[in-house]
Amino acid sequence: MRAITILLFTGLPVTASETVVGRYVGTSLVRAADPQPIELSLRLADIVLIEIDEPLFFEAIEIHAELPPSVASRTDLTIAILLYGSLATVPQSEGPVTTSGQRLHFEPFISRANTRIRIPVQEDPRIRVAATTRPERIPGPDGYPLAVTFLPVGKTFPEYLQDEEIQLRIQPYTRDIGAFRVDLVDRSGETISLSEIDYELRVDGEPVSPDERSRVFLSSGFRSVEFIPEGYQVVTRTTAVERGRIRPLELVLEPLPARLTISGPRGALVTLNGRLLTGSIGTTIDVEPGPNTLRFQIGDRSVSQDFVAESGRSYQADLSLLLDILELQESAPNED
Repeated sequence: MRAITILLFTGLPVTASETVVGRYVGTSLVRAADPQPIELSLRLADIVLIEIDEPLFFEAIEIHAELPPSVASRTDLTIAILLYGSLATVPQSEGPVTTSGQRLHFEPFISRANTRIRIPVQEDPRIRVAATTRPERIPGPDGYPLAVTFLPVGKTFPEYLQDEEIQLRIQPYTRDIGAFRVDLVDRSGETISLSEIDYELRVDGEPVSPDERSRVFLSSGFRSVEFIPEGYQVVTRTTAVERGRIRPLELVLEPLPARLTISGPRGALVTLNGRLLTGSIGTTIDVEPGPNTLRFQIGDRSVSQDFVAESGRSYQADLSLLLDILELQESAPNED
């Protein structure tokens, strides 16, 4: 035999917090990427939790509840559905539980066997949907998970009806948005926080600001992403934003190259770190930051020099051939 709390009044004022007593039977996680309805069967005083994976993806959650005919047909008792949010403690294992939470809705089944409660998540609260009831209080994103339970009102409930099953259907309504998460790494693969650098992020040419978890929420579709970090190379990517999903977008920070202008006589062979630079005389090229070796060769003569290039700095290499013409002293004629 199960103990069942009896509600002793049919009208309950909304209070800051109430004790929630019953038998925890599990948590239903509603996923925005797969917004299929969830069908459950509950008995009186069972408590089921409703969790959503990301509130920004949802427009609303609808709860459809229907009493069994053996209960709905009785005129000597009334069943109520109760909805709670902001639970003080979240049950972790099935069985009897006592917690507290903010009551969001209390609705007795009077002269009817079913109800539909629409809980807004992101929708405009002024919008009303036909044939649905709005909860007395709307939970914020921090109010989840929600607790749903059914209790008798006012009278002792016959023991033989305690195992009758109430049908519960959870129907999610999602928004046509998805997100990408910026995963910033350096060349070695080490993670870099966005807060460590100055940058500008543009999506389809428009500036956007990631949230505190480096996520950007957008309507679904293919998006052009441009990441402009100060002191590093600009990174461009094309990514698919999928409805109800958060996809990682890895961006690799590359240091700005150094710039090297090469001057010298035409026909000289120029190599940088062993790589031949064809047609480089009189041009400016990008140089990898760090140690480098530049080498000039004309005929069988060559000259080389090591230098360390710093990111974003400019350098110039000049090769000049010095020609000295010396006057020779004529030797005196031999006297025989």
